[in-house]
Amino acid sequence: MSEMLNHEFFGVGIFHADAHPGNKLISDDGRIAQLDFGCIKVRPRRLMDAHVASVMAVLARDDAATLSALRDMGLYKDGLDPQPMLAYWKSMCRPILEDGPFGDDSDGGSGGETFFKHLTNLTRAGYLHFPPDTAFGLRVMLGNNAVFRTLGVTRINWRRHAIDFFENHLATGRRIREQLENEHLIAV
Repeated sequence: MSEMLNHEFFGVGIFHADAHPGNKLISDDGRIAQLDFGCIKVRPRRLMDAHVASVMAVLARDDAATLSALRDMGLYKDGLDPQPMLAYWKSMCRPILEDGPFGDDSDGGSGGETFFKHLTNLTRAGYLHFPPDTAFGLRVMLGNNAVFRTLGVTRINWRRHAIDFFENHLATGRRIREQLENEHLIAV
């Protein structure tokens, strides 16, 4: 399922934006079916490219490139101390920074509570901005975490999943996106 999410979100840029356990069906042979297509989001290419750049920069542990990508995503505005935003983004990306199993119990069981507290504090302090195109992305990431919990998946090596996707599968999604754009089925 993480491969499907990465392909939709980072590769093609068209994703099911109502990710919760009631909208996924897993067949006996392990295939995953999406249900209820009332909330589909097409990501602007500039946002997709910036988001991929942010993840690649975090994987490379390159703070300057991370901050540049966050600026391009519209999440960070110049003129503020970059350290709180960098710390937030690294905490968001923590699962892909650790080469080993990572799951809900990795943060002492606080799960979403710690995430939302940090998010709220940064937003109130003016460090974090949410352009309209980023809100559904957050919803999808949190919703898919709920799906994993419902399925009993508690420990995944997210770093290996991310590296495998970016090295071996991102190009396939990008080719699909280009074909959709060339056929004018979605806007560039």
